[in-house]
Amino acid sequence: MKTTSSKEMKYIKIFLVISSIAWFISLIIAPLTLPENTVILGDEGRANIVDYAGLWNKLPLYHRIVYFIGDLGCHQKASRSFYINSNQMPVCSRCTGIFLGIAIVLPLFYFLEYFRSTIYKAIVENLFSKHRTLFILLYILFTAPLVADGLTQTLGLRESTNLIRFITGLMFSSINSIVFYHYLLEEGSL
Repeated sequence: MKTTSSKEMKYIKIFLVISSIAWFISLIIAPLTLPENTVILGDEGRANIVDYAGLWNKLPLYHRIVYFIGDLGCHQKASRSFYINSNQMPVCSRCTGIFLGIAIVLPLFYFLEYFRSTIYKAIVENLFSKHRTLFILLYILFTAPLVADGLTQTLGLRESTNLIRFITGLMFSSINSIVFYHYLLEEGSL
């Protein structure tokens, strides 16, 4: 496998930081800038399938792109989504939490690393090198709630709330963004 140079890695990191922030901001701007009650979907959506292409074609181009991308990876069920300006967000509450976690952690780690922060060094040296067991426990602690919430809901044992979905998505993506940043970007094995 080809190792990425430090200059190439810097540009990849900057691209990921900017795109994660831009995407999350787009998730807010799209419903905010449409007239009220323009986007309200049903609960028939499925993940990884474009279910609502007919609706997106009626939206302005920017909104069409944001909602279409959201439809590619999210079920966009109305009952499992947040609303802004009486418009359903482009992704469900769990995906909103996931994208917020990415938009917080990647830029945070980039700037901590860029300024050679002692916090960044402590996290990298302690969690990834000296205390792997602690990191594994933290990983399980941050990942298990999403798995448990999704599984118990799928099995019909309980119905989750949008706040719980959002928080579990945020926790899950935060820890996975840390792993992604360290192992793929920091180690240069992207």
